[in-house]
Amino acid sequence: MSQDRAHATEFEITQETLASVLGVRRVGITDAAIRMRKNGIIEYSRGHVRILNRQRLEGQACSCYEGETRIYAQAL
Repeated sequence: MSQDRAHATEFEITQETLASVLGVRRVGITDAAIRMRKNGIIEYSRGHVRILNRQRLEGQACSCYEGETRIYAQAL
């Protein structure tokens, strides 16, 4: 969703901010970022994220992504 709002494949967001938004511990974000980086889905360093494979990223997202995206589009 951050990429959707940024309209770019690269954007700035910290692990702490992601953890706060998602309501999870920062270590969970770290673990997920490491796995996605190893799988060639993202590049991540010091708050800078670059999406390498959007389709695989969406595959890793929860099923709520589609619904939330639809709600956001309707609100505009």
